[in-house]
Amino acid sequence: MRKHAGWGLKVVLSVIIVTFVFFFGFNKVNEQNLDSVALVVGSQSVPLSQFRFFYENQSFQESW
Repeated sequence: MRKHAGWGLKVVLSVIIVTFVFFFGFNKVNEQNLDSVALVVGSQSVPLSQFRFFYENQSFQESW
């Protein structure tokens, strides 16, 4: 079968393999540990999940 496989089949299989490598590889890179400590203030530590929650839900208001 390898003898008769044309360039088209090789290209299609290569595209599928590259797609899976990028999809699963970048998902692992983007995945962050939400239990890690974002910052420490005095003796208090703030988890990354809590920091991200409050940061994303704050309203930015300009006081001019």
